[in-house]
Amino acid sequence: MNKPKQIPLFDEVADCTQRQVEYVPPEPEFIDQYARNVCDTLAQAGTLPGDDPEVINGFSAFLNLVARVKARNLNQKNGVKQEV
Repeated sequence: MNKPKQIPLFDEVADCTQRQVEYVPPEPEFIDQYARNVCDTLAQAGTLPGDDPEVINGFSAFLNLVARVKARNLNQKNGVKQEV
């Protein structure tokens, strides 16, 4: 039996250069909704007291900060220049 041989589908594939990727954090509205859903689930489970807007807003702000910092860190590692 012949050993299978891998061939590129396109000639350009063999000569392709690595693309630069820019990481972008999720939209704040998406993170806000996610934070609300998490807090609602915790409230239903009895591990979070009620529907406290201060807790939801604080958790959302924390997640937004983490997402922005992580995206900035990944972009710096990839050499992507960003605005301050």
